[in-house]
Amino acid sequence: MPDPRETPPLGQSVGEIIDRTTTLVHEEIELAKAEIAISLKNLLRGSVASILGGIFAFFGLIILLIGISFFLSDLLGDYIWLGFFIVALGLFVVGAIAAVFALRKIQKGSQIVPAMAISEARKTQEALRPEDDTRRIQQFESVAVEESTGAGTPDAGRAEGGAG
Repeated sequence: MPDPRETPPLGQSVGEIIDRTTTLVHEEIELAKAEIAISLKNLLRGSVASILGGIFAFFGLIILLIGISFFLSDLLGDYIWLGFFIVALGLFVVGAIAAVFALRKIQKGSQIVPAMAISEARKTQEALRPEDDTRRIQQFESVAVEESTGAGTPDAGRAEGGAG
């Protein structure tokens, strides 16, 4: 069993840090890919469902609009064409409102961003800042010095003259 007071060579420590950093970056890239794949899969499923629903609604709407047109023409007398024009005008108004609403939603939802991966990358970036590394190395060195002198162990007080 290796002695815990022995420190690994600097080259080995740097190599381990590089390996771990590389692994961390690769895992963050995989996380971003997974997030985007899930978002795209959900968009595709929603799009297919919308298209199918839209097809059935479209055919039902045609039948409904023909019925409304004939109903209006019956109310207005023998002017069948007037009922169809009134229905067409209403459809143009509803279509314009729907187009404006859809445009706003598409603009809002077109930003596909892997939020978790970006958050993790920022945390990693802050953790790898040089001033943090310097402070951590100093803490590590002070612990290593305490362990090598025996000041940090419970037996150190007995060895210095305290009979405990």
